[in-house]
Amino acid sequence: MSKYEKGNWPAQDTKNIIASVRRVFEKRDIGQLSEKAYHHITLHMGFIAHYSRGGFMNVYSDLADFATNLLTSEHSQDLQHNEKNVDQYVRDNCFIREYGQAYCQSVTDSNRGIVELARKHLPTMKAIRAQSIENAERQELARLQAKYC
Repeated sequence: MSKYEKGNWPAQDTKNIIASVRRVFEKRDIGQLSEKAYHHITLHMGFIAHYSRGGFMNVYSDLADFATNLLTSEHSQDLQHNEKNVDQYVRDNCFIREYGQAYCQSVTDSNRGIVELARKHLPTMKAIRAQSIENAERQELARLQAKYC
């Protein structure tokens, strides 16, 4: 008997999925994204399919982009998009019939926790990106000044 019977899928590991995303932001390292968290995000948060977790991490090494897309999905520019849809799995009787209440609730709880983390960390990730760009530009300016002045 499969553990994925219609209407009776096991709940996701919400605690560890959210903890993985928290580590990404706290350590400022997309490499902290676990396989479970990667699968959850790509299956349930509006991200396009990637060839692998490694390819996904390469695309989202800029954590400001990662946080933004956790809020918007890859199909929207609305920073409220995923928050507005966070409970779609427990509101839709078709999902519940196919996957079961426990699974649908765990997806909802994971989405809610990830959206909260993204909202909390987005300003910091944007500031880090801006500082990184400024540092690179200042280095280039110094190089050009040394060459031409």
